Amino acid sequence: MCNEGDVDEALNVLSNLPSHGCKPDAVTYTPVLKSLCGSERWKEVEELFAEMSSNKCAPDEVTFNTIVTSLCQQGLVDCAIKVVDHMSEHGCVPDIVTYSSILDGLCDVGLVDDAVELLSRLKSYGCKPDTIAYTTVLKGLCGIEQWEHAEELMADMVCSDCPPDEVTFNTIIASLCQKGLVDRAIKVVEQMSENGCNPDIVTYNCIIDGLCNERCIDDMELLSNLQSYGCKPDIVTFNTLLKGLCSVDRWEDAEQLMVNMMHSNCPPDEMTFNTAGKTQVALELLSGMTNGTPDLITYNTVISNITKARKMEEALDLLRVMVSNGLCPDTTTYKSLAYGICRVDGTDRAMRMLCRVQDMGFSPDTTFYNDILLGFCQNWRADLVINCFAHMVSSGCMPDESTYIILLEALAYECLLDEAKQLLVNLCSLGVLDKSLIEEESYYS
Repeated sequence: MCNEGDVDEALNVLSNLPSHGCKPDAVTYTPVLKSLCGSERWKEVEELFAEMSSNKCAPDEVTFNTIVTSLCQQGLVDCAIKVVDHMSEHGCVPDIVTYSSILDGLCDVGLVDDAVELLSRLKSYGCKPDTIAYTTVLKGLCGIEQWEHAEELMADMVCSDCPPDEVTFNTIIASLCQKGLVDRAIKVVEQMSENGCNPDIVTYNCIIDGLCNERCIDDMELLSNLQSYGCKPDIVTFNTLLKGLCSVDRWEDAEQLMVNMMHSNCPPDEMTFNTAGKTQVALELLSGMTNGTPDLITYNTVISNITKARKMEEALDLLRVMVSNGLCPDTTTYKSLAYGICRVDGTDRAMRMLCRVQDMGFSPDTTFYNDILLGFCQNWRADLVINCFAHMVSSGCMPDESTYIILLEALAYECLLDEAKQLLVNLCSLGVLDKSLIEEESYYS
């Protein structure tokens, strides 16, 4: 229940446990406390925590860490520190998880010096800092550009028998690249092997992003170097390079990169097409992208991402290319098209998109129309629901129960309640809908 966000129901079950002969323990209380913290219902957190004590149910370290972490994530690090101060009263001792949350909270609110000081005191508290604790403070230092202090802390990690890992290095490299210090970041990459770490795709993506931001772009060289290091480029790599190429008006190279994405079994995603759309070369890129022999799964992936980028014209153009290559659209294809059509601006344009699908020789089924109708309904566009419903019937596609329920909801959204009630009565009298729906409607009205 807590994982599904139904914390009120969880509270109800928790309060009824004793009546069923079950005494809740810390393991029972903690998920509910976590859910309340996530909803920032702090007063109820205090009340439930007090209830634990009154029920002689001692909170454990996990309970305290849950509250401390949530408070820090909400920027309430002062409150979190007060909670830590009360742990000993309940027989609990702060551990490295507790202190790592506090360190993260301090850095997030800009108290990096306090975080550095706390880190230095951890050993005196009987708690040895781990890689996560060090990395958290390193990230804070990098955020305020205290590079020398960051280097000193890295050296301290090694001396404390807590060597930096890939996440530590990537944290520093990402920060350097974001600040435009790519040369310095590359030197850090070279130090990774000395500490038993290997650069991964995250490392190289940071470097590539930094180079592109500095307009030091040679996509083919960057990709070939990446592969020579045993790293396969991912969608982030390609999108970063595409953005860099478009920023310096290298359209032909951008088109070739899209083709390479397809051949690398890495189809363009929504971000790719948003980038392409901003450069107004989406159609040119699509024509280059379709070189080779992409399969139905690839086409569906690309069509889905184009529709998410609200580029229905391009999606339909690609659908035509797909069909001309001997591939037939399936349910996944239609769902993507439905998603895009119901988000098109303007009634006429939405209907034109729907007609284009039919003009290609396809016969959309009831599920396809229902997906569109539901999308229109969810976007409060009852006029389009009615127009699309009329188009559906005139095209010889029979509505089902779901269709009529969506139609009723659309009328209700437009406050056409009398019309909705009359339609419901008529549909039930014709046996199209279950008569129990009338009883439910009467109950709620």
